[in-house]
Amino acid sequence: MTRFLLSWAEISLRETLEINDHRLKEEVEILLDQFWNLYERE
Repeated sequence: MTRFLLSWAEISLRETLEINDHRLKEEVEILLDQFWNLYERE
């Protein structure tokens, strides 16, 4: 289930961060890593 969520949600999260917040690719990668690390803790 987690793998499914990861693959589906990561695409949406990445697009949202890149398009709406005009972030650099490196910033998006860092934010996604932080998000998934927090998600895995819960």
